[in-house]
Amino acid sequence: MSNNVYESIMVGLNEALNDTEGKNPLLKRDKVTIESAEEFTSSKEVEDVTNSFYKKI
Repeated sequence: MSNNVYESIMVGLNEALNDTEGKNPLLKRDKVTIESAEEFTSSKEVEDVTNSFYKKI
């Protein structure tokens, strides 16, 4: 079963690579923007953010 999954992923990746090299792309493309994570300078800040997260759950 896991070999089937691997083969399926490889087929999809190869299709995507071939599509990028072709003159007439067929696959749909989406653009995703990822924002940088906030930087914390102290372990107290990390602890405060972690605690506020768990209060929401």
